[in-house]
Amino acid sequence: MMATKSNTWELARQWLGAYTMSAPTFLPDEIVRDLRPSVDNSGWQYIPGFWSAGDSNIWSYIQERLPGGLTGSVLLITDQCFSPNRCPFLVDVERIEPLVSSFVDDHGDEMFGGDWLLIHPDALIMVHHEGMYCVVSNVVPASG
Repeated sequence: MMATKSNTWELARQWLGAYTMSAPTFLPDEIVRDLRPSVDNSGWQYIPGFWSAGDSNIWSYIQERLPGGLTGSVLLITDQCFSPNRCPFLVDVERIEPLVSSFVDDHGDEMFGGDWLLIHPDALIMVHHEGMYCVVSNVVPASG
């Protein structure tokens, strides 16, 4: 399926909905408050040197904390995704580093200049604009 604005937002809602108890928002504080009891979550932890680290260093720090075996496509949601005619970035895990490296040149702003979400069916990683991150994983399907 070719990624479009409407279907990447819909996919983001669908994947995020696996972690939350109600209709998902894309605000990290609200996501953490609404997490399903069946998921593991690291809680908010500070990223050392966040304010001076730069996108590539922040990504390296986050990358070291990704759940093992995370492969395939992810959705990245940055503040820029909420601008008119923008949508989440649908990208393979292996292509995140080049995206991060060129983000300022391509988009005119830092990738980690605001809230940031990486959504995958097996993991959710959030970076808060206050310099913290949270890793959510081990989704257990809700019985129904």
